[in-house]
Amino acid sequence: MVRGLGRVGALALTGGVVLLAILLRVTILVRPDSPVAGAPWPVLRLTEFVIGIGVAKALRLGWRPPIRPGAAYLLTAAVLLAGLLAPGSLASKFTNEGVIVAFALLIAAVALRDVDGGPSLLRACCAPVRSWSSASGRTRSTSSMQR
Repeated sequence: MVRGLGRVGALALTGGVVLLAILLRVTILVRPDSPVAGAPWPVLRLTEFVIGIGVAKALRLGWRPPIRPGAAYLLTAAVLLAGLLAPGSLASKFTNEGVIVAFALLIAAVALRDVDGGPSLLRACCAPVRSWSSASGRTRSTSSMQR
């Protein structure tokens, strides 16, 4: 589906799917008895998957997210807090869609910084895991050689 898309096409697909996610939420809010509201949860979450694919494709084709990681962390926290601190508000009804967009931007910004070799909170916390993983791999290969 995304193989032939260029950067603009991948971003257009992503934007269209974000709009679809919002439309699905509106439908569920307006018509809670509609077939959309009764759709299985994994089906409704397909939008998140396609948004991730679109963002990844755009990144691979050179797209640079319009936000830096620090601002993306703050945006994600703000969206989550807006939904949690104002239950029943319009913001809380669309928290899921806001979080999808915020996390997509956050993942894109952090991934790009990581690829560019810049400082990253995730790299700092994942470094021990990487070393454990390598040590585990060496241990396994050494023990299999001894047999």
